Amino acid sequence: MLFHGVPASFRRIFTVLLSLVLVIGSTLGSTSCVVVRKVHEWQARAAAEEAVRGFRLDLDHEVYHGIYAGASEHLQHGVTEERYTKYLRTVHELMGNSSVSRQVSAQAVTNPDGIFVSLKYNTQFSQGMGLELFQWTVRDGRPLLYAYYFDSSRLRHP
Repeated sequence: MLFHGVPASFRRIFTVLLSLVLVIGSTLGSTSCVVVRKVHEWQARAAAEEAVRGFRLDLDHEVYHGIYAGASEHLQHGVTEERYTKYLRTVHELMGNSSVSRQVSAQAVTNPDGIFVSLKYNTQFSQGMGLELFQWTVRDGRPLLYAYYFDSSRLRHP
């Protein structure tokens, strides 16, 4: 027996110390999991930000098929390539090429399918300002376009 011949007061102290060690150990273990998750989310956000630059190059050069082909299954199942191309072409024809953008928000959240990243930008195009919202699902470090939303007064009042 572990406590044979040990006074009761020492047994209580040992039990309390052992409980404290277990609590601290489990807290450190869960903290390290949170830290690892946050690092993965940060890496996914950086990958999505790089993908935004690629998206804009494709949009500026009218490579609509490349945007659609690199999109997530969610986007591809939700809209045909022909319809999505028409949407992207409309944005490009009304707004022109992108130039300067300022990120106004960014969020990365881990879910069972990977990491979901949402990035919002105020972007200057050659024909005016627009608000862009990119949503990406990042799996194995690879961002796939989940959704692209665009708003500008030029779309409402060309």
